[in-house]
Amino acid sequence: MNNEQQNVATTPDDKVILMAVAFSESKNSYIVDLAKGSNVAETAFAMSVVIKCLMKDGIIKSPTDVTDLINKYLNDPQYEEVKEDAN
Repeated sequence: MNNEQQNVATTPDDKVILMAVAFSESKNSYIVDLAKGSNVAETAFAMSVVIKCLMKDGIIKSPTDVTDLINKYLNDPQYEEVKEDAN
């Protein structure tokens, strides 16, 4: 574990939480927490781990089952609740 990651929350068995997504009903917004010092490549890797686990557990058959939905949520105006902050 590098110095940047030493401040990341750990679980009781010393597992490091790499990525967490939550929705705040009171603020009507999404919150994404990444391990301190994470970069885009590490975040994409964590997302690929989720997809591979879904495949391993038989929940999906192919990565495109998820990537097709990701593209839909990114590009369909119906799902614009997550927007870039103008500031």
